[in-house]
Amino acid sequence: MIATALGLTMLALVLFPQTPVCRALHALIVAAPARWLNGIARRQVIFVAIISLVVIAGAGTFAGVAAADLAMLLAWDASLYVDAFIAVWTVAATTRGLALVRRSRFWVATRMARGRAPRRAVRRAHTATNPANDEDGRGAFAIAA
Repeated sequence: MIATALGLTMLALVLFPQTPVCRALHALIVAAPARWLNGIARRQVIFVAIISLVVIAGAGTFAGVAAADLAMLLAWDASLYVDAFIAVWTVAATTRGLALVRRSRFWVATRMARGRAPRRAVRRAHTATNPANDEDGRGAFAIAA
């Protein structure tokens, strides 16, 4: 029943956006929550996620051992650590991404330039054709005689 009402409301908002009822619904359902969500900081979202995990996973533990205030302080402390980790990880990923972009540009530039530049001659290893006169190896006396 509720899903049908929400589906019909969304259908009305999409099909008839200029009617006064749909403008009021848009202001109530879309604009107001968007303004509220725009004011939420990242650390608050992380805190809500961690306190939800604490409440779900350790509700019995915290109820018997510690007060709810202590649980909130522990969750806030953990959310600060997670927020710092996310910030450091983002900076590291951005730095690596920029290095990858730089390296890719260099690779493409060298490949493009390689097609235009004349090819160099292949160097061959230099081998001695005449053995030295003072060689004492096998057959040295036969050459000297």
